[in-house]
Amino acid sequence: MRIPILRFAMTVICLVLCSTPYQVQALPHGFLYSGGSFTQIDPPGATATQALGINNTGQIVGFSNAGGGAHGFLYSGGSFTPIDVPGALVTEAHGITDSGQIVGFSEPSTPVSVPEPTTPLLLGIALAGLAAWRLKRTA
Repeated sequence: MRIPILRFAMTVICLVLCSTPYQVQALPHGFLYSGGSFTQIDPPGATATQALGINNTGQIVGFSNAGGGAHGFLYSGGSFTPIDVPGALVTEAHGITDSGQIVGFSEPSTPVSVPEPTTPLLLGIALAGLAAWRLKRTA
């Protein structure tokens, strides 16, 4: 009974630690659907876009990926205005009021260091502990 449990635990640990997920995803594009037709919302040079808010005057806000970060935008009257918080690597505009006030969030260009153990390592340690506990219990 000891060998199958240990073999199972080692197999799971290897699968968790050795596997590399691979996904292919299409890049998103923002759009406006109005009057039965779609209008694509992509600022110039953007590789991916999300339109996140619109007000009663038809102004649209969102963000796009271009030039190494996410940049907020305002689309109004057929033209784009960039919205970038000074010193931020990421700026996203999420909503706009009828008077033109824009809300969103930003992330600093210098990441904050937070020590965080990797999930697969913790899972492997937990499975090894579980296997050792089962072995001790059955002995």
